[in-house]
Amino acid sequence: MKRRVVAKAGAMAIPYGVSLEGLINVIRAWNRAQGYARPLKAEQVAERIETGAKIASRAKVVCNQSSFLIQLGVLVKEGQSNRLTEAGQEVARAADSPLQEEFNSLMKKLILEWKQVQPLIEFVRNRGKVSRGEMFDRVLEEAKKSKSTTNAVMGGNTFVELLQRAGILVAEDDSVSLAGGLPRAAVKPLTPEVSRTVETPEALRPEEVPETPEAVETPEIPEVLETCEVATPEEVPETLKPVETVGGPTSEEAPEVSKPVEVPASSEAVEAPEVIKPVETPEAPAPEEAPEIIKPVEGPEEPTPEKTPEAAMPEEVPEVSTPEEALEIPTPEEEPEAPTPEEAPEALKPVEEPEPAKAVEEAEVSTKEEAPEVPKPAETPEEPTPEKDPEAPTRKEAPEISKPVEVAEEQKQERVEESSEEKEHRLPGARYLLGLVVIYAAIYAQYILPSMGLVFDMLLVYGVPIVVIGYLWGRQILHRSLNKMYAAVKYGFASYGGFTALGYLISLVLVILLILFDPSSLNLLQNPDPVLNTTPENAWLLVWLSFIVVGPAEEFLFRGFIYGGLLNMFGNRHWLSLAFLSSILFAAVHLYYALDYGIVSVIMFTQLISFGMAMAVSYYLSGGNLLVPAFIHGLFDATGFLTIAFSFELGASLRLDFVFVSLAVLLYVSLQRLGSRKVSY
Repeated sequence: MKRRVVAKAGAMAIPYGVSLEGLINVIRAWNRAQGYARPLKAEQVAERIETGAKIASRAKVVCNQSSFLIQLGVLVKEGQSNRLTEAGQEVARAADSPLQEEFNSLMKKLILEWKQVQPLIEFVRNRGKVSRGEMFDRVLEEAKKSKSTTNAVMGGNTFVELLQRAGILVAEDDSVSLAGGLPRAAVKPLTPEVSRTVETPEALRPEEVPETPEAVETPEIPEVLETCEVATPEEVPETLKPVETVGGPTSEEAPEVSKPVEVPASSEAVEAPEVIKPVETPEAPAPEEAPEIIKPVEGPEEPTPEKTPEAAMPEEVPEVSTPEEALEIPTPEEEPEAPTPEEAPEALKPVEEPEPAKAVEEAEVSTKEEAPEVPKPAETPEEPTPEKDPEAPTRKEAPEISKPVEVAEEQKQERVEESSEEKEHRLPGARYLLGLVVIYAAIYAQYILPSMGLVFDMLLVYGVPIVVIGYLWGRQILHRSLNKMYAAVKYGFASYGGFTALGYLISLVLVILLILFDPSSLNLLQNPDPVLNTTPENAWLLVWLSFIVVGPAEEFLFRGFIYGGLLNMFGNRHWLSLAFLSSILFAAVHLYYALDYGIVSVIMFTQLISFGMAMAVSYYLSGGNLLVPAFIHGLFDATGFLTIAFSFELGASLRLDFVFVSLAVLLYVSLQRLGSRKVSY
């Protein structure tokens, strides 16, 4: 009893009934279900887990991890649903990407900031080296879980593996120790926790504070169970056992209260009111007890043969809804019926035979006088436990343990309510196709219509599509356009440097192939670039327009709508394949290269696809940031126009410098990830 009270005061949550890979799949599913955009139910997240299990089983797994993820800071509870926190969004996105080192680093940061895990870390720090078995036992002790529960044992092992993967623990043979460089907690909660473990139960003795099951249970677990209604079979008996949570008599001791019922009729009449003590409780008398109370009445009262069986029939007792109705005494004006259980004590007197009105008054007086002696079960309403009445549970008990009908109705209602919410956040396929048609129609119109000036051409190529896309899905694009600036800068420059170098290498291979199979085609490379075929005056203007108009507009259309729309429709799955597809669509709008360079244009399209991949990766890893890709895009175009506006050497050198800086950022990010990988292993 003491251990259970302390466990509810500050227990550490752990994964439940899931492996480490399964836990990562749950976190990944939160990202694919876009849990950062709106609160989600377990069923909605479970739909994004790619397994062959039924949706109910997957929802059960998702639900069982909610308590751990909420306490860790990955999720936050909103009403009956959960939503990814800002830190949880980064963790979920990293879990759904091939950059697993980023996931380990972010998870390590969250765990070290988690106050409930500090006693466990200090325990390992003080011991230096701990065996795996001892570490596992300590985890279950901090989580207040029992080894007899299979799901808890599995969760404990998963938690130890997670600590190793995050680089907090280092495995050495059959033992673990803390990794080097971990900060020491500012406040060591180990010693205070031990003192509270001893003192708290004494202050909360059941005799002094009668606790209800709701007051003793851990806040986190009931929240998850009430939300998802998928409690595991192991947990249900633990949370519903009155023996562990209520300090009063157990279910085996309860029948002893009604033992005076079995006393023969010659017993003293003073003891009879003790039988009526359950009148003050909301518990209805059992069917077996009713005949024994009324049996002594048959002799003195001499009821008619028709009424005696009616009053003594045990089948009618379960039909009474409340104890007051079962013990209702007829008034003198009513036709006298068989005596009720309250008249039974008075009927035990063999000499006196009181009138009905007098019997009523005496019964009321006796119940009022004896009421204070009864313990206070009214404050903790009891329901028949399986030991008391296993065959016939009350109508109140069934819906509290399992509510299949209500759960099904709630799920249907939630799906109806979520349909309107899904429409707001999901991009319909028809809208996406309409947006594609408008974008390509406006861009290809410049090849058909004669030029009507720089301003009109830009309004046609960029203005019309932006207005249409802004109406179709603009709010969702702009909502994430400033997400995670640091991550956007880091991954934006790193991806640009990496994919640009990759594009140059592929272009070199293509040039070698052209030299081998069609050397004359290389003469087409001497043709002027159609984009740069302008005057120096216009080139200076285009340098500024690259940052102000061209970069932001193309990133809004191609990364925000085309790539972001694909991610939305596919639930953030296959993000790398979708990035490649969107890069092909981005290269396809530069049709003028194919018209001017012929087969050699494959080199230009390779570099365009590489650039599109770099911007798409930056967009995805930053959670939809468009500001940094727009700046990189504008800088890329501006260096090209500088070769016309000022000199070729200046523009080319600035672009090369830009590439070298990006490669340096890529090297920094790679070394950072390599260091985190060494720590984790």
